[in-house]
Amino acid sequence: MYRNRSFSSSLELKLRLDRLLSETSSCSAKGGAGRTPVKLGVSSHCELFLYVGGISALAFFSRGKSCLQSNVPAPPLMEPVQRGVDLSRIWLTYKARINSERRYRRYALASHLALSWYAFLSIGFSIYQDDVADKIGLSSANKLSLVTSILTFGLSLIIYGFKFEDSANIFRDCYLRLQSIYQLDSDDQGKLDAYHDLLDHYPNHSTNDYEDVLFDAWRGGDRLENSKGVIPIPNRIIVQGYLRKVVWYLVICVVFLAPLVAIKLL
Repeated sequence: MYRNRSFSSSLELKLRLDRLLSETSSCSAKGGAGRTPVKLGVSSHCELFLYVGGISALAFFSRGKSCLQSNVPAPPLMEPVQRGVDLSRIWLTYKARINSERRYRRYALASHLALSWYAFLSIGFSIYQDDVADKIGLSSANKLSLVTSILTFGLSLIIYGFKFEDSANIFRDCYLRLQSIYQLDSDDQGKLDAYHDLLDHYPNHSTNDYEDVLFDAWRGGDRLENSKGVIPIPNRIIVQGYLRKVVWYLVICVVFLAPLVAIKLL
């Protein structure tokens, strides 16, 4: 409707402008030799000026005529232009939540294996407590066996309180929903709004989980980008990534091998 009215108004102004110009030409033609040429009044000049300015303004602001001629639909006049919508944060959060799930799975597996290992050692110690007591010079090994059993039970309660499996399931549900949001048949701003709404219902990942995304990308030779360009990966992240892996394996070795070393030394 707006483009039709603009186009008809433009035609009407053009016709009136042509009429004024023809009147001006006819007046100039009638003013021959011996005749005083008929001049347009001030009001006619003002009207002519306004018509010319009106046509120029309509040609500039009204895109209906050009769109009708080129068969290209005119963009909405009041549609906001969305710039800088960064969907890479959805993908980066998705990868970070995957790392969070893997980390809690590792914690759960390591804690279960450690508890089983120490429970097995506690049972073995209770069976061979007399021999152990003679080797280390204890008068009674019953108290030591009781202490190890209580420690194992207490550690099981503490590890159960961390709920590693439940945390891993929460992060898994989160990154699956993020994947669904990223694949929505919607515009970028709609995806970003759904992304922010989703984050309100889930815990945040740690900084190490996000840095592991960058570290894994560096190890794989991949390049990560966002709306600002390539994401830089400083040397600090690379060094800390290797340190985290080394510390993790050292802790696992100490937890599982320390009792064997102690038994060997006895």
